[in-house]
Amino acid sequence: MRVRPCEANPEQICGAVTWLWDPLGKDGKPLLDVQNSDVSLQGRPVIGLDIIHGFSPTGQSGQWGQGKIYNPADGRTYNAKIKQRSADILELEGCMLMFCAK
Repeated sequence: MRVRPCEANPEQICGAVTWLWDPLGKDGKPLLDVQNSDVSLQGRPVIGLDIIHGFSPTGQSGQWGQGKIYNPADGRTYNAKIKQRSADILELEGCMLMFCAK
């Protein structure tokens, strides 16, 4: 994951997939965003895909909220929070309805 300021609003953070354990599908080709509900986006490679968007600082050091995370495995977008645990570790908490997971 490469985390950076969002292009549209540099005060927020966004991020893209830069690496996967298994970057190839069963056909030997790069994994694509095939679960996306927008058929026109299903041909996008997962590597390079922006999956975190619009996280704003919460006022607490190293914490961002009010963001969204896109899960290419199911094609859905979830509300989420981010906490910076160390210089190279971020903890992401995503929620669907009333259920949340880290």
